[in-house]
Amino acid sequence: MTESSQHPHRVLVGGIRHELNSFVPGTVGMDVFSRVMLKEGPPVIEEPASSMIGAVEVARRRGIELVPTLTTHAGAGGPVEDEAYTELAERLLELAAAQVARRPVDAVYLHLHGAMATTRRDDPEGELIEQVRAVVGPEVPIAISLDLHAHFTDRMAQATDLVVGFRTCPHTDVVETGARLMEYLGDMLDGTRGPRATTVQRKIPLIASAEAHDTTFGPLTAMQARARELEQTPGVLAISIFATQPWMDVPDIGWSAVVSTDGDVELAQQTADTLARELWERREMYDVVKTPISVVLAEARLRNGEGGPVVASDGPDSPTAGAAGDGTAMLAEIVRTGDDVRALMLVTDPVSVDAAIAAGPGATIDIELGGRITSEFYAPLPVTAEVLSISTGGEANEFDKGASAPLDLGKTAVLRILNTTVLVTEFKADGRKLGPYLQHGLDPRDFALVQVKSAGAYRAEFEPIASVVYDLDTRGPCDSELTRMPYRRITRPLWPFDRDIAQPW
Repeated sequence: MTESSQHPHRVLVGGIRHELNSFVPGTVGMDVFSRVMLKEGPPVIEEPASSMIGAVEVARRRGIELVPTLTTHAGAGGPVEDEAYTELAERLLELAAAQVARRPVDAVYLHLHGAMATTRRDDPEGELIEQVRAVVGPEVPIAISLDLHAHFTDRMAQATDLVVGFRTCPHTDVVETGARLMEYLGDMLDGTRGPRATTVQRKIPLIASAEAHDTTFGPLTAMQARARELEQTPGVLAISIFATQPWMDVPDIGWSAVVSTDGDVELAQQTADTLARELWERREMYDVVKTPISVVLAEARLRNGEGGPVVASDGPDSPTAGAAGDGTAMLAEIVRTGDDVRALMLVTDPVSVDAAIAAGPGATIDIELGGRITSEFYAPLPVTAEVLSISTGGEANEFDKGASAPLDLGKTAVLRILNTTVLVTEFKADGRKLGPYLQHGLDPRDFALVQVKSAGAYRAEFEPIASVVYDLDTRGPCDSELTRMPYRRITRPLWPFDRDIAQPW
């Protein structure tokens, strides 16, 4: 359908996004969705920093009318409160039904994360796709885009025609993913491809920490290239590797090779099995090696900022993987040893922020920093700090348009502890990004050591400015040593818990 067509194809769009971490305290309610991002109606197609951007660009070029419902996003954390999810899903379905009653739609695009769970449901996204199917009818194709860390289920496969996942970690192809999906849908609607697609998966009984998911240098780099090679097979539309969010304690967790074809089920399954077997055979490469804090501190002192800061990631406390960002492992070592390294780091601690605001800039305060939220892993650290600056919150963040955590970090304080500068925030920051630091006038390039909080995805922004990067050997709710985490519901056998699996399926 071209831009000059009198009756453009109509594609219903919307989605509910959240990523579960089963090992963080608390639940995610409507307040979090409202604070992070919640849109209804026309603003849905203006959502920033999402696959919707690419989908909109292609739809406009191809003369496709996008029919908005609801889109919302809550980052990553504990399970979504079931009542909140129900309210959001019912509202999306109401809006969808109203649009369809006004005029039928030709296709559906749901942009989801793929790793959401509620306090009562393990697969709300599979259920949502089925419910949308009931609204639009059995003949309308449904396409979904998913994060590379999706926990893909058979329920999703059975309810969905076309699946397009992120190919990169760090996720640098978010916009491209939406564009690819809309091109496929446009071809289906225009008749240049079959009118319907078929999607199958092969579930692989393995999980691995997110540091092993990196597609810029890690073991998945070659496998993504292999997926692109298989994607050239006639009849294959899209191939996705889902290296599942590993800190989900739910049944049937595991990686997936997902293939969508022009309707050829046998081809789809054969291709999925080929890719899955190759992913499985490389499983020993997904082990993650970490560096002790003492080694990183010594390196930072030696380099002293020459050639850029030493960048060290506390991945087990990664906010974008669900953690609260309230760990202080590296700072605790600096305080213990009296190290004078010029360091920069982030901590989430609303209580300490309030204490700094009450004291005011220039004051010296004795506080217990961090460790208030994730008490199972962390404890508050007693420190003496100089208050450098404070903020009561609400500022727009011009530096970090791609953050998946709130751009408004709430109330904040910049503290100096020994020679270490600490940005303390009310709400957790996106630990992968330069933005939270830049927003507060802190340039990481001015320091000898910069601590980030990300299980691998920080490399996209921090590696270009760093002299060297390290993943720290620390503990937390996003621990890379999965076998020491308190899983209770996962289906066994599962690698790396069971390393003697003879046949993966």
